[in-house]
Amino acid sequence: MPSLSDDAYATIALHALKFPESPVCGLLVGSAGAIERAYPLQHGHITLSPMLEVAFAQVDALLAEEAQGRTIVGWYQGNSHHDDRAIGDSGLRMASRIQGYCAGASLLVIRNQAMASLESEGLFAVHQWDTNRKEWKLVAEDEAAQSNKAVAKKVMAAFRERRHMGLVDFDDHLAEPELDWLGTPNVVRAECL
Repeated sequence: MPSLSDDAYATIALHALKFPESPVCGLLVGSAGAIERAYPLQHGHITLSPMLEVAFAQVDALLAEEAQGRTIVGWYQGNSHHDDRAIGDSGLRMASRIQGYCAGASLLVIRNQAMASLESEGLFAVHQWDTNRKEWKLVAEDEAAQSNKAVAKKVMAAFRERRHMGLVDFDDHLAEPELDWLGTPNVVRAECL
């Protein structure tokens, strides 16, 4: 199970907190054994589309430009219903696409019921590809990547101060092209951590 950086944890949590009534999804970026960043893609719907392909290509291009050995290593999503932890067809297709060129890919599903108490519960149901069974397998909770309580407290403080509203996903960028969705990890780090 890869480690999860504070930046990635905070970005995912703040994305879900900004759109509590909607499903959200995004890409996980890092290197072998480490999820370092999260790039929020969509809210309101989780479907494959040509625009999602554009977002995927933009993240790939950014990573190539940075030339630091990072790649897309996974997918995250949060569903709109309180107890819904299902991955769904679109999420499975996207995660499988990522797994096709990153063997250790991870799939994180936000546990919506944990959003109210980030400091005491694990936020994610973590799935990894089982090469023997050829399917995504839920990782045991004690092995799953979670953040520490200090980061959870900072995320909740940012939420209470409404700083999460500055988070920009790819959907926001499509509605207002001047918004820099690829800069979201930097904004989260500067404004919320």
